[in-house]
Amino acid sequence: MSKLNLIYKTGTTPLFPISLLAENYTLSFKRNIGVNDKFSYLLFVSKNEEYSWFMDESEINVVGDKICRQILKEGNKYFSLCDRSSSGLAKKLLDITRNLRQPNKKVVLSKKQTNDFFKRILPLYNEYGYYTDPVSYSLQIRGLNYFQKKLYKYLGDLKKEEKEYIFNILTCYSQNTYTKKSDIDLAKIGLKPKKDQKNALKKHTKKYNWLIHDYFGNVLDEQYFSNRLKELIDGKNKLELNNLIKKWQNEPRQRESEIKTFLSKYKIDKNLEDAFKSIRDLAYLYSETKKFTLNQVNIAIRNVLTPLAKERKVNLIDLYFLNEEELFDFIDGKDINRLNSRKDSGVYLMKNGKYSLLSKNKEKKYLSKIIKFTNNGKIKSIKGLTASKGNAKGRVRLVLNASQINKVEKGDILVAPFTTVSYVPAMEKASAIVTDLGGITSHAAIVSRELKMPCVVGTKNGTNVLSDGDMVEVDANKGIIKKIK
Repeated sequence: MSKLNLIYKTGTTPLFPISLLAENYTLSFKRNIGVNDKFSYLLFVSKNEEYSWFMDESEINVVGDKICRQILKEGNKYFSLCDRSSSGLAKKLLDITRNLRQPNKKVVLSKKQTNDFFKRILPLYNEYGYYTDPVSYSLQIRGLNYFQKKLYKYLGDLKKEEKEYIFNILTCYSQNTYTKKSDIDLAKIGLKPKKDQKNALKKHTKKYNWLIHDYFGNVLDEQYFSNRLKELIDGKNKLELNNLIKKWQNEPRQRESEIKTFLSKYKIDKNLEDAFKSIRDLAYLYSETKKFTLNQVNIAIRNVLTPLAKERKVNLIDLYFLNEEELFDFIDGKDINRLNSRKDSGVYLMKNGKYSLLSKNKEKKYLSKIIKFTNNGKIKSIKGLTASKGNAKGRVRLVLNASQINKVEKGDILVAPFTTVSYVPAMEKASAIVTDLGGITSHAAIVSRELKMPCVVGTKNGTNVLSDGDMVEVDANKGIIKKIK
């Protein structure tokens, strides 16, 4: 057994329902990318309400390279397949949950109705993940290195910083994020007469309340969007606000134009050009389209599970550590072994599309293979990938989960395992962003470029080496973070 590499770490995403997506990494990639290969297994570890995923280090390279070669050979063929298949599944998921996904909706279902709901939802959720997750994420953790080497052959003697900038442009999707789309719509509300804004805010809240929910996060309310509207219009007259809206709406076209310029200027091979388009499209599918669908479905799942937890007198979060078989047993009234302690200590093995809780004896075998990053106090700097250029100095604020985002004050350096949409309010206050995981198509990378904020991703050990209150200097041009006090 090879060493296990950390690929995902969070304090807010429990085992379920993300496990339905993760199962697909251990199934053949034949249907979604034409590669008859898979990852042997994934390991999920929960410890003191910190949740981590691990994968075989050697398989990341082998399987990742096969996916890259297939994308280089077939261009956008497989994105079209993934997009088409996931779109049909998304429609079914959203149709089934339509009357269940309003925030804090009181849902009263019988045992049979609850059973039927999950029997319909779970297979669709799992199949949706097959087309949105494994290929896209494999590209993030391995593929970018593969295609970076291919591109640099065309860029000749350009400086390293210029090469990195071009690579960033070619691999990052041009479309606006849903967070930016929400801001554009809010700014438009700011142009309306005062008497019409309240009703418009209600509609906006209904449209975007899912924005930062993720798998087990918060649902945004009207007060949040009202405060955000005030921030957007603060100090701006209507002409300035209208110009800001136009600027934001024009940014995707500007990014597309920049992509075309580089492709033409450096005479990039058609196969490589198509491969970069696949990377951009798959990244948007993974980061934005999936978020639009599953955040809303996850609210419905939470609304269905909440009364069940209350009835059985268990904590809601505990139900998010059940596998599918156990979930149906629980719905049927059965007691579940180790239910209360799983979020604090549990190791799960995901293999052949299924997952199970390991016994204490089997845990040791797998935990011994995990690559550990320790902090002995002697490490004064760390290095990662440049996601967005710039320099910043500030105090470190460790944000290990979305419940800690209020720690971040204006000018702080936000350091996290990775970011999701739940982190955006804190990201907007920060002066720089540093993450353990992710590549230049990750959420942190995309949002930092939208915010024009220095960002370094993929440091591997940032949250271990840096502590709350450390004064650091972030040189995102070189991907280096140094302690200065």
